Amino acid sequence: MLTAAQESMAVILGSDTGNSGTPEECLILISLSQLDCLVLQLHRVGDQLEKMNAPLMDELFNLLRDGFLLQEDLSSMGRLLLLEILEFRAGGWTLSDTAQKYYYSEVTD
Repeated sequence: MLTAAQESMAVILGSDTGNSGTPEECLILISLSQLDCLVLQLHRVGDQLEKMNAPLMDELFNLLRDGFLLQEDLSSMGRLLLLEILEFRAGGWTLSDTAQKYYYSEVTD
């Protein structure tokens, strides 16, 4: 049995459905809860996965960037999760203080 994180990665890469893993095919298959789980796991072990298999991580992040950020019906929470994890990886698996405040500060009216 797959863990939720493994299932999320498998869904995004298309390995559990036999599809080619193109962004268009993968978009249909992932839910916000799966995306949230994937982002959480990437925060925990993304740097280790990068060291173990950088080409696969490049493929994953290309799918995230190209597929999800271009999806018109992506929720604002989904978009925020993806932007944050893309920035987290681009920053060497850390967020600047400014980015930390942007993504994790409470909005007050």
